[in-house]
Amino acid sequence: MSYSAIANGGTVYRPHVLKCLGQLDVSRAIDVDQACAKGIVPEKASPKVLGTVQAPAEAFAFIQQSLNGTVTGDGTAAKPFDGFPFDKVFVAGKTGTAQMAPKQPFSWFAAMAKEGTKQIVVAALVEEGGTGSQVAAPIVRRVIERYFGLREGNFEAGVRAD
Repeated sequence: MSYSAIANGGTVYRPHVLKCLGQLDVSRAIDVDQACAKGIVPEKASPKVLGTVQAPAEAFAFIQQSLNGTVTGDGTAAKPFDGFPFDKVFVAGKTGTAQMAPKQPFSWFAAMAKEGTKQIVVAALVEEGGTGSQVAAPIVRRVIERYFGLREGNFEAGVRAD
């Protein structure tokens, strides 16, 4: 909810959990149109405003630009976003690695992406998946690429990126 509010300038929406995606067989490739035709992905969800964050527009812009540093330059998710067309789509996010000994680390990455009036917020959490940049960031990148109709980049999921 916070990433959505940062991305849109302060409106807090009720999130939608797409439970029906649990039916999706991720071991097989499926076209988005095929998934929607089979009823696996809902065509749309109605947004409900829960409130607003009272802050100047400059504050939201500053946070967005700061989070953009995660996917560019020396950022922790720069490697999985290598070759991404940032000139077409703005992306900002944050990697995370939760250590829960004796288990393997949990991998997470949350990001916002926008192009014109089209925007999306995506978060991925992979239990015992490794570091956020290694596993979760590539997942989020692929979701963003699909959402904006971009071709896939030249990164390899599962390859250490940080």
